[in-house]
Amino acid sequence: MGAAARSATARAEGAVAEKRELKAAIRRVEADSEVTIDQTPQQPVLEPPVPLLPPESGAQPSRAQSRFVLASFAAATLAAGLFAGAVAFRPPQSDLEAILGSDATAPVSTSTSSQSASPTSEDSAAPGTGEQLAIVGATGYDPEGDNLEYNDLAARVYDEDKASFWQSEGYQGPKFGGLKSGVGLIVDFGQDVTPKQITLTLPNPSDLELYLGTSPDRAGANRIGTVSGEQGDVTLDVTDGAAGRYLIVWFTDSPLVSDGRYRAMLAEVSATG
Repeated sequence: MGAAARSATARAEGAVAEKRELKAAIRRVEADSEVTIDQTPQQPVLEPPVPLLPPESGAQPSRAQSRFVLASFAAATLAAGLFAGAVAFRPPQSDLEAILGSDATAPVSTSTSSQSASPTSEDSAAPGTGEQLAIVGATGYDPEGDNLEYNDLAARVYDEDKASFWQSEGYQGPKFGGLKSGVGLIVDFGQDVTPKQITLTLPNPSDLELYLGTSPDRAGANRIGTVSGEQGDVTLDVTDGAAGRYLIVWFTDSPLVSDGRYRAMLAEVSATG
């Protein structure tokens, strides 16, 4: 065999060997890539989240940490601004709502009507121009009877307690049962006074006359006012300049009261001068 033939044979054998090596390598790669039924895929291992602050107090935050902190601060600032704007543009409450609540209703005021005659309701009367006149005593007044008309209750008419009152004896019918023209009460100012206003508190509708004199008797006293069918606080203006020490409240009728008897009653009396 010549040299040329031997060279060709050697090259052919080398090529066959290379092909065999290549096929063997391919089979190894395929065998390594096959997954059997016993094999299960592994979960990927996640890196822990980046902490907001570095573990060492002196370390500088990373770029990711800085971005996260800035984003959180911006979101909090935006939320605070929206809340402040909502409060600023809330419709204001009225003074009444602020005090009572938004669903409260305004209280209804009431007043009594003033009378055209001399006696007037205390609520509607003009305030007195003078000072309160002191009362030093009071007693029952029954000149047509035994002159005893619950005298021990008389001091109640100037105790400034409208729940307490003086009352007359009980009678069987109006007009004191037809037995007398009236009964009353004498109020002592201790000295001569010139009252401008007299105020009475009457528990029941009452008919009466007011007298002012220098002695504890209607005889010679000046009649300074009348009341007809009035109840509650009644104020009378004294316009004639009358003066005296004793004010006589003279009841001319006895209304029916809760105990079934007919009585005159007076809770309070006061005067300004």
